[in-house]
Parts: sequence; structure tokens; C-alpha cells
Amino acid sequence: MRYDIPVFVVTTARQENGMHHIFVSERIVLRKSEDETHDLVKNVEAVNNQITATIYKYPAQWVWMHRRWETAT
Repeated sequence: MRYDIPVFVVTTARQENGMHHIFVSERIVLRKSEDETHDLVKNVEAVNNQITATIYKYPAQWVWMHRRWETAT
């Protein structure tokens, strides 16, 4: 956001033949207004929506790489 760098989301999915299909999104136009916090939230949502689209197409290939929900200990 700060440097106006073009943003694209790249995801991949393994195909039945063992190859991978790479998906490259259209450029995500970042919001930039006086409300930087609101812009950040909306820009992250836009990126997450692109990632989510691939997850919905290939849900069996998705795995969490971090602790998604904290548990009380």
C-alpha cells in the first residue's frame, strides 16, 4: 500500500498427472484513502478472496500451516 507496488495473488493446485496448475489473479487494485486501517482490512480481504477461490476449487489440497484456533490450556 505504501509503495504502490502491483499486487497479484498466485496459487497452485496439483493436477491428476502430477503437474501443477498455477493461477495468477488479475491485478488487485489496492484501496488507498485517508483511513489506512480500513484500507488495510479491505485490501487483505481482497487478497484472501482470491486465495479462497482456489481453496473452494481444490479443498482437499488445503492444509493449515499454523495454529488456526487457540485453545485454552
